[in-house]
Amino acid sequence: MSATKQVIAARHYSSPDTIPPLGYDPSCLSQSVCSRVPGMIPDRIFIIGFSGVGKTTEGAIIAHMLGRKFIDLDQAITGSTGKTIPQIFEEGGQDRFRAVETRVLNKLAAAEHNAVIACGGGTVCERVNRRILKESGLSILLVADVQTIYRRTRASDRPLLNCRNPLRKIQELLRERRPLYLECADWIFSTGHACPDTVGENIYKHYLASFRLTGMP
Repeated sequence: MSATKQVIAARHYSSPDTIPPLGYDPSCLSQSVCSRVPGMIPDRIFIIGFSGVGKTTEGAIIAHMLGRKFIDLDQAITGSTGKTIPQIFEEGGQDRFRAVETRVLNKLAAAEHNAVIACGGGTVCERVNRRILKESGLSILLVADVQTIYRRTRASDRPLLNCRNPLRKIQELLRERRPLYLECADWIFSTGHACPDTVGENIYKHYLASFRLTGMP
């Protein structure tokens, strides 16, 4: 699919929480953070963002509203390997997990059509993954403030947050990944202070408007 894009205006941002500390206020976004030209309906929609921002929840909602298949990348990895994400980390470390993640993502990008794919929080960390995301569909970045992310993930088994000070780790990882998320993002929506259905409805409406559609089956 063509990489032709246009800048998203601030008025398209979906939520009152603009997260100024992380620079996600649309008025601060560079020219590289933009939206695809209306009319170019993407074969795949990728949902990206940090752990706890609601990628799986919103991905399922959006897929239902658009009549598309929903795929969770972490679940696809588990299905492909027969192992949980923590098990892969424990046996081979982060490098092994990223290699498996890239293989599965590349397979999905080549084989799946009319799909919404929720990526992992660190999927954007690999350059090849960023290329796949940018060349294979539309990427929607979900964001939330640090405290919201911490609250949503503190009881999880995410390997990278299994440390003495997970709040600080979240802050560090967000700083590291911010430019990578923005490099891939076509649209940005905040999930911090809105219910999932509201965010999904906002994305759905923006999708219809962007691709000049009147409704979906």
